[in-house]
Amino acid sequence: MGEGRADAPVGTTLAMIEQATKVMNSVHKRLHASQAQEFQLLAKVFKEHPKSFWQQNRKPAYKWDEQTFLDALEDADIVPQADPNTASHGQRVMKIMALKQLQAAQPSLYDPIAIDRAALVALGFNNPDQFLAPPQAQASPPPELQQIQAQIQQGNIVAGAQKTAADARMLDAQTKRAEAQAKIQGGLAGGEGKSTGPSSAELELKQADLKTKAAGLALQHQNTEQETASRTADREADLKIQQMKLEADTQNKHADRQHEVLMGALTAHKENTQQAAELSEHEQDRRADIAKTLAGKVMDGRNAQAKAAATPKLKAPGPVKPRKAKLV
Repeated sequence: MGEGRADAPVGTTLAMIEQATKVMNSVHKRLHASQAQEFQLLAKVFKEHPKSFWQQNRKPAYKWDEQTFLDALEDADIVPQADPNTASHGQRVMKIMALKQLQAAQPSLYDPIAIDRAALVALGFNNPDQFLAPPQAQASPPPELQQIQAQIQQGNIVAGAQKTAADARMLDAQTKRAEAQAKIQGGLAGGEGKSTGPSSAELELKQADLKTKAAGLALQHQNTEQETASRTADREADLKIQQMKLEADTQNKHADRQHEVLMGALTAHKENTQQAAELSEHEQDRRADIAKTLAGKVMDGRNAQAKAAATPKLKAPGPVKPRKAKLV
């Protein structure tokens, strides 16, 4: 296998990882099944000897008796807590990363707090609530959104002050108009003999002038209300746009972090798989060398035996018999 390529396709890498983990997954499932059987045997032994469950515990958290313990064994099953379909921590992290990606793609379909709590548990933290913010802090919007809301509230206060001033001016104009009408009616009721006051034409002219000013103030008041409503709508639209941008940026950053973590996990798993393959290749080479050496020794032994068999054997000389001397 070698060191592999840095630019290998993702599908090829995933296929290699899946192929490398098949044996490990099978072993893990069988270990899970065997542990479940072992727990059943332990439960059977405890049913025969209930006191052995608590007699060595000097400070038990619960004071057991035989009947309560036997009822508990009958009502509950003792099974392994591990997931038989998850054989390694890398697979567990990859699963939670896939869940986080689904939650980022469709945030309205998932509970982010529950998913983050499951992610912390998958990473090995027994108490994930210690890392989560309190419910009051979770309900509060981000600081950027709070600043935007404060600006909108300040704009609404200014618009309200402008509207109040316009109402005051309009009320002043209506008061002056009422006073002018009262003067006109008083002048007409005083008779034609009194020529010291203003004439009726002058009073009608003033009344027309006051009506014009009142109409202008009403139009100004209407324009102010329209401007206030437009500014409020613009601020709300800006707030929604900025909120959407902020949420999109947060989701993108979160997705980038998830991608980095996932790629890191894939890289680590790939390196582990490569190291395991290299070790396996070295082991195969070592075994091949040992087999070659043994085969050479066997051949040498056979050659020696064949050579020994081909060499003629010389008989050992027997004992020399003494010759009898002949008398002449």
